[in-house]
Amino acid sequence: MQKDITETDEKEQRRIMREKRRRFANILSLSGDPVLAARLCGLQPDDCGDILDKKPIRRRINRYLQNRREMYGTVRSGLERIAFNRCNDAVKLAFFGKEGADIEGLDLSCISAIKRDKDGGVDMKFFDRQRALETLMQLDEAESSCGSAEEFLAAVTQKNFEITENAENADGGGDDEN
Repeated sequence: MQKDITETDEKEQRRIMREKRRRFANILSLSGDPVLAARLCGLQPDDCGDILDKKPIRRRINRYLQNRREMYGTVRSGLERIAFNRCNDAVKLAFFGKEGADIEGLDLSCISAIKRDKDGGVDMKFFDRQRALETLMQLDEAESSCGSAEEFLAAVTQKNFEITENAENADGGGDDEN
């Protein structure tokens, strides 16, 4: 009976630890900070190196980073469309209204809002192209800093090593002759 309880407790502890490692990988891939990820998951920062050595964790981080790059591509596509598309179809709609425009065939991706007032006029608000271009520039910076998953993991592992090494030196890890 005692053996069954102990075995169940061990299984539960392993399950909890697996979940903490999964959360660690997720937070690390978003933040890039292993110490923050460890603390938010209830792990010790000293354990980061051991966790990062596990292949499933590295694969999970790699997958998160790949998904992030794909998301950047989708966002980039939308921003480029706002920044570089022409507004000819919106002008057609405004001037020719219901009778002159085949609405299904119009590209209205440059419009953020459209209203018809009670007098029959049309009020259109357009996306801000300059802001879209600025956001594209920021996205470029974020993408270039992301780099490859292996570069990211190597940098994080190095950062974790430096943090652990500094903590050991601060604790008086050196030998004193006094």
